[in-house]
Amino acid sequence: MLEDLLAMSEYYGSLASKSAIRDNPESASSSRPVGLPEPTAAEILRRARVASGLTQAEVARHAGVARSMISQYECGDREPSVATLHRLVSATGHSLDWRLTPIRRPPACAEVAAHGWMLRGELAAQGARRPKIVGSVARGEAVTDGAVELLVEVDARFDVDLGRLALLVERAIGHPVRLIDAGALDAAELVALLADAVPL
Repeated sequence: MLEDLLAMSEYYGSLASKSAIRDNPESASSSRPVGLPEPTAAEILRRARVASGLTQAEVARHAGVARSMISQYECGDREPSVATLHRLVSATGHSLDWRLTPIRRPPACAEVAAHGWMLRGELAAQGARRPKIVGSVARGEAVTDGAVELLVEVDARFDVDLGRLALLVERAIGHPVRLIDAGALDAAELVALLADAVPL
């Protein structure tokens, strides 16, 4: 569970500079590693154009705009409006799939704390003591995955399976849970979490 908390996706790979894209716009890659942030308007337009096999001049002609405008949009020098991006992508023979996805918000800290008396006993019986609410829920913030993070002290005398224990807590409070072993953190990480911690 700790690895899940600390894991961060990093975008590695070579990215062409703006000047390189201007010199050779067809060289921009249309591929994107899984799990990275949503592409920019420049990437969307460039990928649509390259996939259609059209040049910037051809897209400009289909859309009724100057070629220089397409170049500026693809280089990121200008940011198109939603309507303009839709029109330019349509000129490549593609369409944009617009969707609204609700953000799953974590429960309020008080809601989780209401289960404290029950969870403290259950966690202690399994070798996880002194649970504290940490992270976004403790700070009263919303996160996209809506997970509740609990910092616990693992008793070395127990063979604690934090993954299985997290599932038990999830069933009790009705929300996704991450259990974090305080003993597995370095001093800086522990101090950062304890700054906003709320005892369960």
